[in-house]
Amino acid sequence: VGTVRNDGSSNFVNFYQTGRRTFSALTNIFTAKAAAGANTYALLAGGDLTNFQSTVPPIATTASITLGSSGGANASMAVASDDNGVGAVHCVATTAGATLDGFDVAASAEVGLKTSQNIYWKCFDTFARNRLSVSGYSI
Repeated sequence: VGTVRNDGSSNFVNFYQTGRRTFSALTNIFTAKAAAGANTYALLAGGDLTNFQSTVPPIATTASITLGSSGGANASMAVASDDNGVGAVHCVATTAGATLDGFDVAASAEVGLKTSQNIYWKCFDTFARNRLSVSGYSI
């Protein structure tokens, strides 16, 4: 085993590892149900950054993410390795569909971690409808 996570009671979080890839249950990163953002890349901050860092270990080189929206049409969001958009992955939609796991528009991707435990994000507008979750990582 390369890495494991503990919950608040020091119990192992359920996971599966194969090679350098670790898979876990989808974990919401934003502290609010849905977050408001800006249209330029910004580092995750505050509780959102804390949530990301407690989900993805310092030795991880990539994070498996799901990004998208939990409310509304024209929901577009991007996540990248730095504030220049290096390694950016996008979720762009003009209509919302049925909701699954809190998302009504979503895309799954793997984003590189240029700096340990840090990712940058931006979105189409400042409405609080953006979602970001992690379901694993690679070391």
